Amino acid sequence: MGQVKVTVTDDDGKVIGVHDYNLDSELNTLSKMEISIEELRPQMLSDITKDLLEEEQKRFKKKDHLSPGGVTKSRSKR
Repeated sequence: MGQVKVTVTDDDGKVIGVHDYNLDSELNTLSKMEISIEELRPQMLSDITKDLLEEEQKRFKKKDHLSPGGVTKSRSKR
């Protein structure tokens, strides 16, 4: 059985997420490998998107805590 491993990193090389995906056991041609990976693509993209959004949320929360008093200014509606 084949396996695909996807490692998501930020611009500095820090690992954000690692995902392992098992492929079909009968992958004896390139065509069969491509088909198997294409079937996994939606799940891979979903996992990568989740990792990136969670990392950005952590950075945003960290940034918010660094602002004076932890309070952000908002504009009032007129």
